[in-house]
Amino acid sequence: MSRFHEEEITCPQCGKTSRFKVWDSVNTQTDEDMKAAVRSLEAFTMHCPHCEYEHVVSYNFLYHDMDEAVMIYHAADKQGEETAQQAFKQAMAVLHDAAHYVCRIVHSFDEMLEKLRIADAGLDDRIIALLKLLAERQVEAQYPEFHTTGCYFIRDEEGKFIIHLIDDGTNEALNVDYEASFAELYETLRNEFSKELEEQSKDVPVIDKAWAVSFLDAVMK
Repeated sequence: MSRFHEEEITCPQCGKTSRFKVWDSVNTQTDEDMKAAVRSLEAFTMHCPHCEYEHVVSYNFLYHDMDEAVMIYHAADKQGEETAQQAFKQAMAVLHDAAHYVCRIVHSFDEMLEKLRIADAGLDDRIIALLKLLAERQVEAQYPEFHTTGCYFIRDEEGKFIIHLIDDGTNEALNVDYEASFAELYETLRNEFSKELEEQSKDVPVIDKAWAVSFLDAVMK
């Protein structure tokens, strides 16, 4: 079941405090409506009753989808990372299908939403991390003045998957069409590197750019 507690939160706009529901864990099997609330960030949005200001509050929490065998821990600080490891260990000890679970730690809502987007599409986030790295390298080779500071797997307005690259230094962004550029390569990586993917991700809850770089270094030796 889902667990939450309430805290006094100070509104950054008017400075007044109000009660705010903080989710310690979200279980979508028992609280199915939380799926949408998490994805819209409504579950983490404070609505100030005094000035009506709205803002998203970042804190540590566990998202658990038993139907999809996915656990994602949003670690807002170092303590969150330690709590996540403990939560995963405890869950794996009691879940009958633990071997099939995907357990991930993320450090921002953007990362969390990306992991959920990937899981919802039935894709492997390890392969997507590799494809994002390849997209980044290709873009920067083609546009040397572009320096990627953010790279996300998202849907565009038409619902198509794209790899969205951001250069905060110039406020520029570039999109790479996933289906046209990487869908076929996704299947190749999935089929030809399944063993290596398992070996390089075993007991590794953070699958990000650093992991992708490490993976490529390992398999290309």
